[in-house]
Amino acid sequence: MAYKYVAFTPSGEQVTGSLEAPSEELAEQTLWESGYRIVMLRATRTWPRLEELFPTVFGIKPQEIITFSRQMVTLIESGIAVLSALELLQRQASSRLARVLGQVTQALKQGSSLSDALREHPQVFPPIFS
Repeated sequence: MAYKYVAFTPSGEQVTGSLEAPSEELAEQTLWESGYRIVMLRATRTWPRLEELFPTVFGIKPQEIITFSRQMVTLIESGIAVLSALELLQRQASSRLARVLGQVTQALKQGSSLSDALREHPQVFPPIFS
């Protein structure tokens, strides 16, 4: 969870910022260990994105996945590597699909298999992809 804070450094300078911590107590402890005197510490509220709230309206359309699949098959059959094909299609995709394809590409670069990377996005790729 993210926390915003206002604090004073050991030299007396006021600083503001945010940090990730599992709990407010651990966020406070992190700041104290850094020598900060905490003035304000509060959890930041994160709002769900519109495509999470209304996936059928703002999410990735089935037709986009069909088009992506056809293009991916064509590129792979022509001898282009999977990672290169994904990067190419990411540049051509809508912003929502491009964001997901970027995460898939990153997972592949970190050593995941394609099916595992696609499985991380069940709201986009149906189970047949994995």
